[in-house]
Amino acid sequence: METAWSWAVTGYSHLHRRHEDLFRTCRHAGLSGVEGSAELVADLGDSELEALAAAYAADGLRFDTVHLPFERDDDIASFYETTRRRAVDKAVL
Repeated sequence: METAWSWAVTGYSHLHRRHEDLFRTCRHAGLSGVEGSAELVADLGDSELEALAAAYAADGLRFDTVHLPFERDDDIASFYETTRRRAVDKAVL
């Protein structure tokens, strides 16, 4: 049976970990990569980002999505409908 999708881990859950630890976690769990976030790479320059991307790719991992640095109140996927509705209304302005 062919799988048409894959699983990734959120970068927000691993801000305190080294990228090498994320590589091992992804490989061990059979994950395809990491959902990127600005905080995950905040201290890296351009050349360091390129080297990190190459290291992930060398391990067969990728960043399929990158979550922009929105405020908590701007979460259009919020569990709370009132928060989600305000965020959607703000986003379409």
